[in-house]
Amino acid sequence: MGNYQCFSPSPTVSDSQSSSIEAVVPSTSPSNHTVEFKQPHPYLVEEKDIYKDCTYDNTPVFTFENIRKKIKVLRLLDGDTLDIALEHEHTTKIYQHRVRLYGIDTPEKRPLKSNPHRELEMEASLRALKALELIVKDNNYILFAHFQGFDKYGRLLCTLYDKKGENMNEWMIHNGYAVEYFGKTKKKFEVLK
Repeated sequence: MGNYQCFSPSPTVSDSQSSSIEAVVPSTSPSNHTVEFKQPHPYLVEEKDIYKDCTYDNTPVFTFENIRKKIKVLRLLDGDTLDIALEHEHTTKIYQHRVRLYGIDTPEKRPLKSNPHRELEMEASLRALKALELIVKDNNYILFAHFQGFDKYGRLLCTLYDKKGENMNEWMIHNGYAVEYFGKTKKKFEVLK
């Protein structure tokens, strides 16, 4: 990829219409002036029509499904939602994504005020967050993720693995910080006696 500029650093103004690529410069005078570009914008240069055979039926949807990548945890929102840094191989750039841990649900950080166990659920939510935070810190914020696509809110769904290869989603369930959840109706928070 080359360095392209929309406008040349110092455009030349003329009244001639000889340039094949022109832009009208707003002016208060009655005559229009044109700006001659020293280098055409890359989108204006004719090239092979790469989209000519694309249709709705034959063009695949981009997905992260079944991709396994090393990620960096940037921020924890609660026990099952976090922001990560993820390198996109095709661009070699790193982008931020919000992810939801696949197959688990932790207590809500802000349950309904009508919930009779609201305070207990908020405490359980904080314990789940702290447990996940300990795992993340113990791994220097670098984990491995196996992506499962997107949820209904546009978050990436993933299973996290620590540096030893242990499934963190299952760990959260087995240690009582989360319950299994694969969409549809969530289980209500229950107080264990």
